[in-house]
Amino acid sequence: MAICHACRLEMSDEGTTTCPANDCVRITARNHIPTVRYPRDETQRCPDCNVAPGGHHCPVRG
Repeated sequence: MAICHACRLEMSDEGTTTCPANDCVRITARNHIPTVRYPRDETQRCPDCNVAPGGHHCPVRG
């Protein structure tokens, strides 16, 4: 069992396809930049956070 600290979803669940809490990095209250998604052309899920191709990564704490 691995719960994402950002979105509180179970990362090992196949139904978790993206991290909705990790869609951007806020710089200021009005400025933000989008986060990098797991590439859509991948054939398997991310080996670190199990996100599906095209989804936002779950931030992994080490």
